[in-house]
Amino acid sequence: MHRHNVAHLDLKPDNIVVAGPTNRLFIIDFSVSVQISGLESRISGYRGTEGWAAPELELNSNREYQPIRADLWSAGRVLQYLADQQHGHISGPIYFLAERLMNRNPQLRPALSVIPDYPILEKEVVNVEGVRIVDPQDLNND
Repeated sequence: MHRHNVAHLDLKPDNIVVAGPTNRLFIIDFSVSVQISGLESRISGYRGTEGWAAPELELNSNREYQPIRADLWSAGRVLQYLADQQHGHISGPIYFLAERLMNRNPQLRPALSVIPDYPILEKEVVNVEGVRIVDPQDLNND
């Protein structure tokens, strides 16, 4: 979604579904998401769920922030949560990645484009050309 300049702004376990025979991950509920022109774009106004939103939103929602960088923090928070649910059966590199994503300085959070180079992830080629972002409101009209 970030490659398509869409920031979800409410990443949390409740908005992540794993389904199908291949256990494919789906991100749902784009009700507060925004489409922006790029990584450095800025918006203002609180979006998200307390405890899952980046510090820059929690501390001062009236100030402008970069929504994709806020998503990166939330992705790290979700990764940390999922790792904690495994009761210590998760390796150090996952915690390291979560910590890097949750850096209090938004400029130091690694872009998702570099994360596939992290050793903890299995490599899978995904063709994003066929990706279509669906507005939940449109599902009711089908």
